[in-house]
Amino acid sequence: MDSVYNRVVDKRLAVLDTSFWSGAVHVGVDAYLPLFFARPLSVPTAVVREIERLGQPSSPRLREDQQRCRLWLEDGRLLIVDPVRPYGRFGAGEAASLGLALEQPGAVLLVNEVRCYVEAVRLGVHPVAVSEVVVRLARSGIIAGTRAASMLDLLEETTGTTILERARRAIAEGGAPE
Repeated sequence: MDSVYNRVVDKRLAVLDTSFWSGAVHVGVDAYLPLFFARPLSVPTAVVREIERLGQPSSPRLREDQQRCRLWLEDGRLLIVDPVRPYGRFGAGEAASLGLALEQPGAVLLVNEVRCYVEAVRLGVHPVAVSEVVVRLARSGIIAGTRAASMLDLLEETTGTTILERARRAIAEGGAPE
């Protein structure tokens, strides 16, 4: 079994990045995150600010990912935790989330942005993309393989080709329970 999917381990500490949150809400896997990661998920202030700024600034309506972020902060599923020192590369959200993951030994970095994902691997941090959560859900029998494939299709514009192809292969090889 591909070891990348074994990194999605039950109840590990997790640090959330903007790219992951947007993708997770977009395909509907955000509701399943407490199955795999310790509650609360850590989220840096910079990530919350990015989520709040995404989209159309002239619209008074909140997008679904913004609404859910506020709800999760209010009910304690997300906890704002800032790194002592953000990582020295990337945008504010990625720098803060990668810096925080580096400061929390054993934590996974929930990130969908490929450059940050690759850098996390290089630094010894365990990154997890939305597509990997989708595969874990399928392999656990929580969602059907066909549903997982549809979710992966929805991630095409926001997830690197290599990450998506690896997930598609894992689903095709049998999203059966582990």
